[in-house]
Amino acid sequence: MDTTERGLARRLQLRQALVWLAAARGDSHAALLRGLDSDPRAHWQRLREHALTRGGTGDRVAARHASVSAAQSAPALRGAPLLDLPDGGEDAPWPDAEAASPHHADQAWQRALGRTGGVTDLVAVARDAAFGTLAAAWGLGADAEQALRTAVARTAGALDAPFYPQGLDRTLAITEAMADLRRLVPAAAPGGLAVAVAGTTMATDLVTGAVVLGLAPDGEPSWDLLDQDPDRARRAVLETLRLAPPVRLEAATAATGCVLADEEIAAGERVVSHLGAANRDPEVFTDPDRFDPERSGDELAAVLVPGAAREGALPFAVACATRGLLTLAALRPRPAPGPLVRRTAAPVSPSLLACPVVTG
Repeated sequence: MDTTERGLARRLQLRQALVWLAAARGDSHAALLRGLDSDPRAHWQRLREHALTRGGTGDRVAARHASVSAAQSAPALRGAPLLDLPDGGEDAPWPDAEAASPHHADQAWQRALGRTGGVTDLVAVARDAAFGTLAAAWGLGADAEQALRTAVARTAGALDAPFYPQGLDRTLAITEAMADLRRLVPAAAPGGLAVAVAGTTMATDLVTGAVVLGLAPDGEPSWDLLDQDPDRARRAVLETLRLAPPVRLEAATAATGCVLADEEIAAGERVVSHLGAANRDPEVFTDPDRFDPERSGDELAAVLVPGAAREGALPFAVACATRGLLTLAALRPRPAPGPLVRRTAAPVSPSLLACPVVTG
């Protein structure tokens, strides 16, 4: 390890220690940043007790729906990009995301599911379909698609790093993988880095989340309802965005002093919004801990999503996941018995590592 790497390792460890110390002192924001709690609802409820709080890490923290919505719309608060990249290229929209995805997604899901039977890992299948969709939309050949898959796999933790520092090996792997993606993606489409890294992850999480949560209000997957009403797949994806968002945190920095939730925010302060908490706010959502695709249009429209994802990664993920649920309906998958394991140290994207399902 050279001097530069030793310095980076020390900085990462100090930042991790700050989060752990604050969490040990009972700070719910820090506990959520640490990313170890399998059920964050108690922390979310405590954070929603106030319109705005100051976390033990120094962040200003918003968890109520009204506060998060105000933070997203405040002109003085500049939202951070999904990926911490110096040139900001990830903010450009992916061309024709919604128009291109359905056609390519149908074919990608059929190919991915054609290799399954009995008990299969839905995470692997959904990820395969997401990459197949993206590769087809970008016109990538087999070698380029495999290079894309390999590079994106090495970026695991990139969404979480701005909130909870990853270890040295993981941080170096993310940096190297981003360099590989820069050589591969920009020729295909602007904004491709965010779509490749975040969009494929979000698409995978939305599909697995919808299946695990259950496609019917009683919690049992009811694929017959999708056959009767294909629009239910879209509503199930939106409800999954609310109840199990694939991106739980969003940060913004005050460019100038401003007022948020009747409190002064100084220039340079970071405001962290807990989307997972805001989307379960009982002031906005009826029975907020219940998965219900039949929610009113007003409630589904109130679901808060990360602003940086709206023009690129999110449309791709929603389109891909919606088509995936419709394709899955023919196989009637249901979760296999056993515990589900999520990534640790992942406050933003605690994705499932595997989701065994029984098909047929």
